[in-house]
Amino acid sequence: MEKKLFIGVPSLSRPEYITKKTMSWLKATNIPFKIFVEPHERFLYKYWNGGECIETLPKSGQGLMYSLNYIRQYAKERGFDYLFQIDDDVTSFHRLDEEDPLRAFEKTAYDCVDAMNNYPLLGGIRFTQYRFWLYTKKNMHKWTHLNPLMQGVCVIRLNAVPQLNIKLSNFTDTITTLYIWRNGYFTLNYGLAGLNVVQNSNAGGFQTMDRKKLAIETIEELKKDFPLVKEKKSSSWFGVDVDTSHYIKENGYLVVNNNDKYLDNILKHSKFAK
Repeated sequence: MEKKLFIGVPSLSRPEYITKKTMSWLKATNIPFKIFVEPHERFLYKYWNGGECIETLPKSGQGLMYSLNYIRQYAKERGFDYLFQIDDDVTSFHRLDEEDPLRAFEKTAYDCVDAMNNYPLLGGIRFTQYRFWLYTKKNMHKWTHLNPLMQGVCVIRLNAVPQLNIKLSNFTDTITTLYIWRNGYFTLNYGLAGLNVVQNSNAGGFQTMDRKKLAIETIEELKKDFPLVKEKKSSSWFGVDVDTSHYIKENGYLVVNNNDKYLDNILKHSKFAK
């Protein structure tokens, strides 16, 4: 995996919490990684996590897209092809063939790198949430969906994603997916690992910001490139979501539930043929 995969962890106002979640297992990996933090929090993150794994963003208070842009560019400039983007509140990856959480993560990472190498137009890979993955144990598939929307924990091909407008500060995973599709790449959901992550319920991170205001502003900005997106109600605490149903349909979202050979057959009859 030399100079192929880099792990980037954006984090905000969780210097101690990250040690109990993502860093509790990630610190032992041999895959290169960094935690990316804002300048005013560098000291606290170094105190809790050690200085070698901390990379400081140039500016504070610029939003999540700014941080993601910086992480992606940082990895590209150092010669990496793929980025494993991981949230700071990931408890573990689960697999049937590996009980150790670090080995389960690394086995998943190696699988994703192999897939990126095998499919030149594969732009991003996301993962099955653990609570859903539990129900698939008796009928598990490597690939479950073609062209799903990305989530915060994902593997992306760095050349598939441009530097994005930092005003697109909400729905960053969905927005990244739209630009991956726009650039002619496809996305996949990987089903052999269950992702155990806490979502939208901890102090710090993106919860420190006015999510509703940012959501509405982001949707209006996104319409400049994707005019058919719409605002819709959400069950989230801030009550706003982005409707991308037109683009999901346009890009051929499909339930796959099968292995590499079956996926090869689907792709060779599509615009994503090798």
